[in-house]
Amino acid sequence: MTLPIQRQRPSTKSRPALSRSRSAFTLIEVLTVVVIISILVALSAPIITSINGANTVTRNAYTLTDTLDQARSYATANNTYTWVGIFEENADAPGTPGIGRIILGIFASTDGSKIYADGTPSPGPLDPTRLKQIGELIQLEHTDLVTLSSSDIQRDTVPAAIHQVAEDTFTSPITITPPHHTDPATASYTFAKLIQFSPLGDASKIASSPVRCIEFGLRPTKGNITDTTSKNLVAVQLSGIGGQPSLHRPQPSQP
Repeated sequence: MTLPIQRQRPSTKSRPALSRSRSAFTLIEVLTVVVIISILVALSAPIITSINGANTVTRNAYTLTDTLDQARSYATANNTYTWVGIFEENADAPGTPGIGRIILGIFASTDGSKIYADGTPSPGPLDPTRLKQIGELIQLEHTDLVTLSSSDIQRDTVPAAIHQVAEDTFTSPITITPPHHTDPATASYTFAKLIQFSPLGDASKIASSPVRCIEFGLRPTKGNITDTTSKNLVAVQLSGIGGQPSLHRPQPSQP
């Protein structure tokens, strides 16, 4: 008689107990990660600030060139004279001359003339009834008008002080009060610094002949304080004959 074979089940007593997997971080690990992130943020903050400053100045430089191009195009297309008014105000006190925000306005002669008489060395304010404002006022935020030397930016032409827009000697005795404003609550801007475009597109100062180069130097600001340590500079040059703008930046350092 054949006896049935009994199969023995493997014993589970010899199996090692499986450890329960961890589902959370310890407090020390969380604090370590927080400290590392804080250090990285602190180290990257100056870099981010510098990049933002560079982007702002570059963006404003292109806005400035677009404004100059628009004024020149309007003058040639309509056979009239146009002016780009420049006013820098205190970033913390709109309407007050200072540092931190540049206001631009485009104005055109309604009768096609210069409005002032030729040969007048110190003409009075332009007659606002013979002007019209082209578009709205333009604001360049976080930017200061400065004079840049050849050591700041290497370029073929470094204009004399009288042709640097930031210089006081550039100030014209002619002022323009805009016929209308972007913000009615803001006090009227009176522009003393003017770039004039003729019907031929040539650029000059009031009561002056076109020169080789007029320059806007742009440097970033922190509020109403100029960032004198920043290397994020732009020189916007405007040729007298032809009125063509160009941008110049500092050359990257060679390794």
